[in-house]
Amino acid sequence: MKSRQKKGPYFTEEDLEQIRAAVQAVGPLEGYASITDFVEAAARRELRRLQRKYNGGRKWPGVEAGKLRPGRRTRAETAAWEDRSMRRSKSPRAVSESMERVLIRDVIPYEVPDRFSDLRGPAEGRLTLPHHVYWGPVPECDLSEPEGVIKAYQAVLREGTRKDQVELLNAGLLCRMWPLLMLPVRCRNLWEGKFPHLGQGSGETP
Repeated sequence: MKSRQKKGPYFTEEDLEQIRAAVQAVGPLEGYASITDFVEAAARRELRRLQRKYNGGRKWPGVEAGKLRPGRRTRAETAAWEDRSMRRSKSPRAVSESMERVLIRDVIPYEVPDRFSDLRGPAEGRLTLPHHVYWGPVPECDLSEPEGVIKAYQAVLREGTRKDQVELLNAGLLCRMWPLLMLPVRCRNLWEGKFPHLGQGSGETP
C-alpha cells in the first residue's frame, strides 16, 4: 500500500506520482514542461472558478506577501476540522447532499458555433492562444505538427467562446483531427450532436 504521508506542504506521494505520470504522458500535448507548469495552470484555473463563483468573475484586491498566516493548521485546528468532517459525513443532510451533488464536469458550459462553415481560422502556421482559453506556460501552437493542433483545438473547444472558435478553429483541420482530440464527453456529444459528420470519422468537411 502506498504511503499517504505528506511530501512537502501540498501533495501525498501518490498525488505526486500521478502528477508526474500526467506530465510525462500528455505534458507535450498540453504545454506542461514540468510539474511547476502543471501546478501553476491548475492554480490559475481554480482562481478563475472562484472569481466567477464568489466575485462575479472580477479580481479581488491584491494581498501582499506575508499577510496570510504561514504554515499548516495547528493540531487543535486539524482535530476540530476532522471532527466536523466526520460528524457532517454521518448526518442525514450530508447523505442527501452527497446523493444530489452535481459534478463540475456536468455543468461546465460549452459553446458551439451556429454553422460549421463559420470556422475559418488558420490551417497552417503558428497559432497563439489567448490567455482566457489556455493558461499554460506556452500558448503558441505549431499547426504543422499534430501535437500543436491537438493542444490548440482541445483548449479552444473546452474553453473558447463562439467568437474564439470562429477565429481560431479551421473547419477542415477540425474534421481531420477530431478523432484524435481528447475531450470531455459532454463537449464531444454537443459538437457531434450539432455536426453529425464529426462522429462519422470521414475526416471530410461537409
